[in-house]
Amino acid sequence: MPDLHPTHIPHWRPAAALLCAALTVSGCADGSNNPGKVKPTSGQVASLSSQTSPATAAAQTAPRILTPHIVREHPFNNRDFIEGLDVTPDGNILVSTGLNGQSRIYTRTVDGAESNVQPLPAMYFGAGTAVHKDTAWQLSWQQGVAFHRHLRDLSPMGDGPEGNGQFHYDGEGWGLCANDRGLVMSNGSGELTFRDPETFHPTGQLRVTLQGQPTSSLNELDCGPDGRIWANVWQTNLIYGIDATTGAVTDVVDTTGTLPAATKPGVDVLNGIAHIPGTDRFYITGKNWDTLYEVTFEPK
Repeated sequence: MPDLHPTHIPHWRPAAALLCAALTVSGCADGSNNPGKVKPTSGQVASLSSQTSPATAAAQTAPRILTPHIVREHPFNNRDFIEGLDVTPDGNILVSTGLNGQSRIYTRTVDGAESNVQPLPAMYFGAGTAVHKDTAWQLSWQQGVAFHRHLRDLSPMGDGPEGNGQFHYDGEGWGLCANDRGLVMSNGSGELTFRDPETFHPTGQLRVTLQGQPTSSLNELDCGPDGRIWANVWQTNLIYGIDATTGAVTDVVDTTGTLPAATKPGVDVLNGIAHIPGTDRFYITGKNWDTLYEVTFEPK
């Protein structure tokens, strides 16, 4: 997902407008070049459960409004512009970072010990990542290249059209996760693309809706064990829980005011979510945050 260079702001404005419309929130964004400030209040998010027209109510019920409950806090590298998180079978964390010349992928323990560091060439802006069996996939933002890697050391696989573990796709790459259908990819819109985990070819699309209305700005993804897809919503404090079959947003996690790292100087937006297998907990963090939060999602 992009950095906050002014040339990207026009893309952010319509995304924010669509989000505000979907949330029936007033006063979301003032149109100024101030990204990262599209942060609905708790009261505005709560309006989801009460401001539903008969038409949209018939289409979809209101989502549950949840909030993160912090169970533990872990140190995190605040130099990393986080683009993707996942949990490996041995319980370590797979991390993908962005920005040209700074993008990399690596594994780390919850205590912060990094290993298997693989930097990307400077031409690539790293994006989402996902574990699939004994491999890892990593997206690039605007270069249309997905990197297929051995999970054991994150070295390139020898597959792909050129035999270098690189696969090409159209459009932008934002978030990525893996479920029983294969890979699920976001591109900053309100649609998700299912992809074959061996060839990276698209196999289907899912239109994500909130109370019957289109969504936008779906970013980093996590495929949960119960069939839901969790998506950071770019430039907000929100995480959507999405039914992977219907595309309906069933849960909205409002993190406003709950994660102290989000307010520290020099930080960027909330981005990064990974379910911890065998638990009801998630890791969540953000771009240039110094903390990885271990949380449960509780009713607000």
